[in-house]
Amino acid sequence: MATAHYLIVGGTAGSGWSLARRLLERQHKVSVLGRRASPQGERPYPGLLVCAADLADLEAARAAAHRAIEQFGNLTHLVFCQRYRGSGDSWEGEIQVSLTATRLLIEACADRFDGAAENSIVVVGSAAGRSVVGEQPVGYHVAKAALMQMVRYYAVNLGPRGIRVNAVSPDVLVKETPGPSDPQS
Repeated sequence: MATAHYLIVGGTAGSGWSLARRLLERQHKVSVLGRRASPQGERPYPGLLVCAADLADLEAARAAAHRAIEQFGNLTHLVFCQRYRGSGDSWEGEIQVSLTATRLLIEACADRFDGAAENSIVVVGSAAGRSVVGEQPVGYHVAKAALMQMVRYYAVNLGPRGIRVNAVSPDVLVKETPGPSDPQS
């Protein structure tokens, strides 16, 4: 079996980086696209390409995806784990980073999938796309809900081309933060 090429958008931190590490352990080629030049200061991994780009800059994001394809060849899988983390207007940031960048990258990469492989696009959603989550702003909620409709749209339009499009939406994501019972807090 040939080695798969995964492009993980938002892959330099959090759940995106966790996924990247697991895929690298399985000897896949992994390109990560994120604002950081290095995933959380990690050591270099064989088979890892980090493409630094701010998703608010759509041309930089497109160029980074194309660099990944030039380096590792056509995609097998495209995974979206990103979210807006800027300091500007959260509404505009969430729409730009979660929706517009996702659409742009899907459309820029749709013709660059490995036709001989089982291809997929996976979008990571959130419970905030289905219900109100107190700690997130309205733009986050709207963007996550709209992503689910975008997944349905691309599933219908890319499925006939051999690209499966799905979403996963975790209900609870436990973040490691020191708490009152943590001796290091």
